[in-house]
Amino acid sequence: MNYFHRIIFLIIYFGTLILCQSQRTNIANHGLYSSINISCTNGNCRQRTAIIAGSILGSVVGIILCLVIIVVCWNHWKGRPLKTNLKFIHSTDRKHSQDDSYDNKNLFQSGIWSSRHIQYGIWHGFYRLTLTFDPQLLKVTGAGSDSSGVFTVDGIYSVKTKRISLIKTYHLEANKRSENFKYQMIIQLRWNCKTSQFEGKWYVRTKTYRGENKFELKFSNQQTRILPCKTV
Repeated sequence: MNYFHRIIFLIIYFGTLILCQSQRTNIANHGLYSSINISCTNGNCRQRTAIIAGSILGSVVGIILCLVIIVVCWNHWKGRPLKTNLKFIHSTDRKHSQDDSYDNKNLFQSGIWSSRHIQYGIWHGFYRLTLTFDPQLLKVTGAGSDSSGVFTVDGIYSVKTKRISLIKTYHLEANKRSENFKYQMIIQLRWNCKTSQFEGKWYVRTKTYRGENKFELKFSNQQTRILPCKTV
C-alpha cells in the first residue's frame, strides 16, 4: 500500500470518527438539556449550539487536512533536493561566505578523493574515488566504489561559489535478472574552509527508497596550504 492509499484511508477513517463523535455530542447535549431542565427551543439557542459544534468540527477537520498536507509534502520532497544542481552551484549565501585570499582553483584538483556519508544515523566511509575536473567546461567526472557498489560520477562545479554538484550512478548486479539494476545519488556540496573539505547532503529517490543526509568530500593528496577562514 503506497502513501497515497494510506492518506485516503486516514481521511475516511478520521472523517467517520468525526461524524460519529458529532452524533454522540448531539445526543449528549439533548440529554444534558433535559437533565438540567434548560430550554433550548428558540432559534438563537439552536443557532449558538450549531455555531459551536461547527467550529469544533471545522477545527478538527482543518487539523487533519494540515497533517495530510504535511505528509504529502514530506513524501514529495524526501530524497529530492530543493534546487537543481545547476542552480545550486551558482547560489550564494552570507552564511557560507568565506575567505577569497587564495586561489579557488586549487580546491578543484584532479586525483584521489575520499568521501563519507551518514545513512540510518551512522557514518559510512571513508571511501576512495577518482575525480577529474575540466577547468574549461567546469565539469567533473570520476568513478569509485563503496558499501553500496561500484559507481560512476558526473557533475558540475563553480570556482566562484566553491560548490560542487555530483550525480553518482550505481550499477548493481541483480540476481535472476537479465539486466543490471541502477540508481542515482544526487550530491550537493559547498566548501568549508574550517574543515578544508566540501560538505553538504546526498539525496536518493527510487521506487522503494527515499533518503537524504550529510555528505563530506575531501582531496586525499591535498598539498595546497589552506589559509584560515576570514569572518565576513
